[in-house]
Amino acid sequence: ELALIGLEKTSIKCQFTKDTVEMDLQIEMFQIDDMYPDTLVPVAVFNSSPPFLSLKMIKENANMIFDLIELRLKPLTFYIDVNYIAELFNFFTTIKMKQKEDETAEVQANSIKSSIPVLIKKIDIGKVEIDASASSQTGRPTFHPFPYAFLLDFIPTVSNVRLGRKAFTKTDLSSDSKVLNKMLKDYYDPLISDIKGLVAARSIAFVFKGLSNA
Repeated sequence: ELALIGLEKTSIKCQFTKDTVEMDLQIEMFQIDDMYPDTLVPVAVFNSSPPFLSLKMIKENANMIFDLIELRLKPLTFYIDVNYIAELFNFFTTIKMKQKEDETAEVQANSIKSSIPVLIKKIDIGKVEIDASASSQTGRPTFHPFPYAFLLDFIPTVSNVRLGRKAFTKTDLSSDSKVLNKMLKDYYDPLISDIKGLVAARSIAFVFKGLSNA
């Protein structure tokens, strides 16, 4: 076992009218545990205050038209053990290689299909906040080498580094799902890069410099 992902107190409410479907999803608690026995950092990710996620969506019945998509996330705390990240990296890399072998024919078939057009009258995703700590010296065994192992001797322990992305709000978005997905990916890529930077010495030095100048 590598990780245990927990979602607690999840609720979904749906309301149907003649013209629309309204859905409310709420998840109180979210947590990822490192399942290695006796690890010093057993909880890798968690939200400190509920609800972790609140999603409200209003969709028109007859068409792919969304009157509202509203998403709120509470701040997350990350405890990043570099050896644990190495295990996750190896796991997902192995799966990705297997998927590439199996999905060639499926990708070719899907590439000729047209994406369904979507209209979103309003999408509102609240700000994302992460408090992150990282260390390469927790004593967790190394079963697979970290991709940038030569950096580990230069990575200090980092505590309570604040990462985030401001709210994403758009109105009258009319496009297909592929374009919308790319838009969101491009918007949140800087945050993903910041998280990856916690395991790179130069990025950590940059964070320290930014905090000292704040």
